[in-house]
Amino acid sequence: MSGNPVNWLRNPVNRVWLALVAATLASYTLGEQMVDSPWHAWAVALVFALALAKGRWVIDVFMGLRTAPVLWRRVLMGWLMVLALALGALSLLG
Repeated sequence: MSGNPVNWLRNPVNRVWLALVAATLASYTLGEQMVDSPWHAWAVALVFALALAKGRWVIDVFMGLRTAPVLWRRVLMGWLMVLALALGALSLLG
């Protein structure tokens, strides 16, 4: 990363990458801190919400599907939702 950091942040891909890193660190922190907490179920829900946001950012920005045909976006977002709901249900039930 050379040059002015403000110029680096003007690129949307760099901003999304930074948000992905922050969401990953937040998910890890929540997972570590809420293990034996009475708020564990809420922490799990928040971690899965962050995972959905991260998945959407990856699909839209890094896979370039923001401008793709609607069918492709719906297929990938549907897959992401089904996966998150299934894993969330297994996590809360198991």
